[in-house]
Amino acid sequence: VNPSSLLGGNDKAYVKAGDDITVEISVLPSEDTCEVMKVKYYIGIVDSTWDGQVWTYDTTWYHVGTGTEHNHWPVTFNPWNHPEWIPHYEFEDGWWHGALKAELYDSLGNSNDDIITLYILDVTASQAVITNPLNDSYVWGDVDLSVMALNAYEICKVCYEYKAEGGDWQPVLNGCSIEPDSFIVVWHTLNTIDDGAYYLRAVATDCDNNVDDDPPTIKVTVANGLPTAVIEDPRICERTCPDDTVDTLGYIAGTVTLYATASSDVDVVKVEFWYKNIFTFPSDWTLIGTADFVSGGKYSEKWNTLSPLVADGRYHVKARAYNIAGRYGDSDPIVISVDNSAPFAQVVSIMGDPNPEGMDITKGDIIDIELWAMDSTSNEGW
Repeated sequence: VNPSSLLGGNDKAYVKAGDDITVEISVLPSEDTCEVMKVKYYIGIVDSTWDGQVWTYDTTWYHVGTGTEHNHWPVTFNPWNHPEWIPHYEFEDGWWHGALKAELYDSLGNSNDDIITLYILDVTASQAVITNPLNDSYVWGDVDLSVMALNAYEICKVCYEYKAEGGDWQPVLNGCSIEPDSFIVVWHTLNTIDDGAYYLRAVATDCDNNVDDDPPTIKVTVANGLPTAVIEDPRICERTCPDDTVDTLGYIAGTVTLYATASSDVDVVKVEFWYKNIFTFPSDWTLIGTADFVSGGKYSEKWNTLSPLVADGRYHVKARAYNIAGRYGDSDPIVISVDNSAPFAQVVSIMGDPNPEGMDITKGDIIDIELWAMDSTSNEGW
């Protein structure tokens, strides 16, 4: 059996784990070739036993095929397809060694054999497939990277790499893990990675130092930037109170339409509108409604302050924009006053008389009437 020492070889053959093995022989002397009728080939599994003093070796032979084609009598077989001979994990431990035997038979049934040592080497790297994050997903902040490792018991290290479109692969900072199973690494994207689309892969190294040179990739979008929103003032009027020139807050009543604009590095998917009482503490924000689509460049939502009833008073109102990555940003709040109550008014005097009951006012050209009025939102009278 080539490379048998009978042919000037070293009696050792090396093959790659998982590959087909084609074995053939040369007859010595060559003139006896015509006498050979068939060649049976066997793979030998060596078992060792230690009795406390010496090792005892015993070889179990498995028939792998019979060659009948003259001159070299080739047979092809693949040990990987026969785990009953050699368990797969033995191939993946780096290398396995046993024996390969050829038995030659002539037409009279006479036989002879030759044996060489067979080494099966693991030279194929195992792969790791990224399971988190998902392909075509959005990520931000600290991202947990994890993999499903094929033949995980053999993989000793996984290193994560990323690149932009058309760029070179870059290592994730502190992106190598020797933890078994999921090989989790935290990818710190905030202030280290520009927002945008990136390819991501996990490079596996097995315990025999075989490195995967073509790992599968996924694509993610880094979206650390928050969306922005600007809410418009919905007030229907504005006034300056005679007794308080600073008060220009204005008032709303009934149903008003709220408008906001929003922007983001990635698509904006919705805008929410919220309100809370300024003077109540603590005061939680209450959702007014959600606008899912934009019209004329603006998101809008009708706010009915009568149902459910919003008590008269001053409120902060803000818009919150969400982008497709699930990130949100709030607008600066605006201050408005809700006034759904009619003001109260009372006659104070007529023609200067604080007790004008029964007064005849039909004869005067100018009638001077003084009123006192109060509104629930201002608590002021004039």
